[in-house]
Amino acid sequence: MRPLRALAPLCIGCLLAALAPASLRAQAVLGPGPEAVTLPAGTLRTTLLTESILFRGRWFDGAAQDLGGGFIGGLAAPQSSWLQALETGVNSIGPGAGDMSLGRTHLDLRQRLAVTTLGLEVGLTNRLSVSVAAPFVRARAEARLRADSTGATAGMNPMRSASGVPASNRATIDTYLAAVANLTARQNDCAGNPAAHPECAEIIAEGAQVTSLLALTQGFANGLASVYGAQGLATGLPFVPLAGSAAEQLLLARVDSMRNAFTRYGVGDLATTGLPLGAQTPLSAAELETLLTDPVNGFGARPATRTARQNLGDVDIGVRLKLFDTFSGETERLNASRFGLRQAVAFNYRLGGGVFDLPDNFIDLGTGSGHDAIAVRSFTDIIVNERFWATLSVGWAQGSEHTRLLRVPSVAGSDWIESWRTSSVTITPGSVTEFRIAPRWQLSDYYSFGAEWRYRSKAEDSHTLATTDAVDPLGVLRPLDATVLDAQSDWNEQRLAWTVSYSTLGAVARGKARMPVEIAYAHEQSIASSAGIVPRRWEDRVQLRVYTRLFGR
Repeated sequence: MRPLRALAPLCIGCLLAALAPASLRAQAVLGPGPEAVTLPAGTLRTTLLTESILFRGRWFDGAAQDLGGGFIGGLAAPQSSWLQALETGVNSIGPGAGDMSLGRTHLDLRQRLAVTTLGLEVGLTNRLSVSVAAPFVRARAEARLRADSTGATAGMNPMRSASGVPASNRATIDTYLAAVANLTARQNDCAGNPAAHPECAEIIAEGAQVTSLLALTQGFANGLASVYGAQGLATGLPFVPLAGSAAEQLLLARVDSMRNAFTRYGVGDLATTGLPLGAQTPLSAAELETLLTDPVNGFGARPATRTARQNLGDVDIGVRLKLFDTFSGETERLNASRFGLRQAVAFNYRLGGGVFDLPDNFIDLGTGSGHDAIAVRSFTDIIVNERFWATLSVGWAQGSEHTRLLRVPSVAGSDWIESWRTSSVTITPGSVTEFRIAPRWQLSDYYSFGAEWRYRSKAEDSHTLATTDAVDPLGVLRPLDATVLDAQSDWNEQRLAWTVSYSTLGAVARGKARMPVEIAYAHEQSIASSAGIVPRRWEDRVQLRVYTRLFGR
């Protein structure tokens, strides 16, 4: 906010100067929007622009969401290889157990940019000017990650944190193994002596069912060890079904079915047994924070609390050429009492600066695009009379191919991405087209009010991965799909802005003021989108432009 404080005395002085009456009308208050005006030869325009940009949410395929929308919803199998392994494991021993989810998560996120830009533009001729603008960007983000038990079917495995659980789990699983051993012995006994046990008639008559039961129970015991873990058998998965959940109830129903079958054949080992110890509570806030930062069992990311970055942003170098102007002279332009047109084109080259947002920081904001780009824009001023004019602008921009580290999601739009999904990615940006309509009403020789509607559309990027496979924490080779990055890279957006401007240009041209300056305030915000993931930005800008004679008369 220091640049704004520095402008305050100047603003007050200019406003006091504006109280003096002016008798002549002028179409000379430009303001911060697009325009086809070029500087007179030898004129230097110095611009100081301060911007405060607040991200208030995001658009996701046209729907308004919280800014942390990529973290909202069930934390389930697609976002975690461990949950995917749990889902596979549980459904293998209890078909139909359903999806495994740690419940809903919420990320209360605030992101803000403070940008101070210094710009210089020189009129080489009355039709041609060159410019350069360099922004200094400060990016800040603050967040609070919350857990919600809604929809939770799994939780942290107590095997890894509570003493006595590994031994208890082993005792439970050993019961199933004992039942298999006892029924196998009975089956062998009955084959040698049909009178060896009272149940031999059923065991012999139902030999195929007995063999199937033995295989099923052995597989069930092995599956329990793999999922829950047991002393001397397996470490288990980080997450297990939540106690009382539908998945656990389905597994208990299978235990009841096996118990009844073993009892029918005279084996009572499963009379009182159940399952290894499941998760006793849904994921807590502390456990969610640990999961976020854990590189092995979780996502290997930095804590989602706060982050701050500052750096020089993208530097813009431009050339503007006026093609035609129906006003033949400066005096006629300043006293535009008739209809007229101006047309100009601008060519810009962007030197990519700043730093990327870090792939292991889920709330981070970058300070620049990090890659070069070219842009072409057309500006057409339509002057209706000395008090009303408007600018129509059409632009096209194309970024250059560049390479950066990204995490490749498994599902488009989700920001829960594990660290093992990080890859070097070569990006060929899609082109951006832009349409702007900016009407202006000149209230007096010094003041004007303006509005602006802007539509921007970006084509899909093309992503190429340095490697298309990665190894997940379970040691499984998993494919990385670049098309998921492609799918979430195209978007469109509409913005609306209003501006208030104060200018002494007309008064200086008529000898009524000595200092040619412009001061403008603009507010712009994102109002709509129908495709892609787009931040909903609110921008407030204060712009000071000072004109000096650099050469010539």
